[in-house]
Amino acid sequence: MGQLDTTRRSHVYELLKENAIGPEELAYCLGKEPKVMDAMLRQGSHLHISDDLARQIEQAFSKPAYWLDGDEDPQADASPLTH
Repeated sequence: MGQLDTTRRSHVYELLKENAIGPEELAYCLGKEPKVMDAMLRQGSHLHISDDLARQIEQAFSKPAYWLDGDEDPQADASPLTH
């Protein structure tokens, strides 16, 4: 399992705790099959949280883009605005 998978799972568990829900409720929020979501979130799972699913989770829980990845939006301009 790669670092990105570990980071995404860790952040999903933060969301579950913040919202007092489990993987089954998360699955229903996202229109996913609960068994698949449960398997995906299990430690050491061969199933990955895809980029599309990660963005969907962030949007559903009002998190900034790429929050699940541990990054700010990589498309955001990092340079300060000048007048």
